[in-house]
Amino acid sequence: KRRDRKLKKIGRFAPRLIKRAKRLRFKRWLWAAEQIKEARRIAAEKALQETIRKAQAESSARWMAMNMKERMLERRRQRSARKLQWWFLTPMRRNLQALLRERRQAWDDLVRTKAALELAIQNKYARLVQR
Repeated sequence: KRRDRKLKKIGRFAPRLIKRAKRLRFKRWLWAAEQIKEARRIAAEKALQETIRKAQAESSARWMAMNMKERMLERRRQRSARKLQWWFLTPMRRNLQALLRERRQAWDDLVRTKAALELAIQNKYARLVQR
């Protein structure tokens, strides 16, 4: 308010000065708004990265557990396979193929869920940033 009064006093002589001051003030305000927006965006990005990292850690832990189980199965299977005769190996091989297929499917599901999660998070933060 005081500044406006001051400007009015000058304004009798120089309307250009008033305009300039107002423009500068507006520019400063615009810049501040931009900085705030940018800060919000960065915060949202950081949060997104964090959530993704958490999800990845969880999924990788699950994956490791799955692998451990499968490794044990695999070892047992190999031991028994060495004992068995060669004609017994064909169903074994088929079994292994099925197992691998299951594993691949599980991985695909995991990737899909991760993508869905990322999308949901991004949408949420996009809404936050727009506010």
